Amino acid sequence: MGGMLSDPGKDEKALTAFVTVLTRAFGEGSPVVGQSIKRRQKLAVVALRRIKSFERRGVSIEDRVHCIRDLAKGLAADRAEAGYPVGRLIADYQFLATELAGPPSRISLEERRRFYSNGSKKGQSALPQRRRSP
Repeated sequence: MGGMLSDPGKDEKALTAFVTVLTRAFGEGSPVVGQSIKRRQKLAVVALRRIKSFERRGVSIEDRVHCIRDLAKGLAADRAEAGYPVGRLIADYQFLATELAGPPSRISLEERRRFYSNGSKKGQSALPQRRRSP
């Protein structure tokens, strides 16, 4: 996974978490994730790049629905570029995007800002930490 990003060490935890989400989606029957781990790793890189470019492309992280739609669009576009039809599968890409974005009620806006920004600090997880219920 590491060779596809400019600073792979910084994003390795996020990529690992994304591959885990994608593997779970595959186990639940997602038709768009792909059977091979390499395909899931590539999809994780596509998702991370898309998320990291939200700010530059004007996608407001405060608007979760917009983020999910944009991420789904990016995942589908990657698959379409590889020659696979997307069509009705867009709903499956939206589901994946929702899963990759994490549960909205448990991740604060500040945590999302930190995750979606390009400025992750060294030694800090790029993934938002879920809050535990009291």
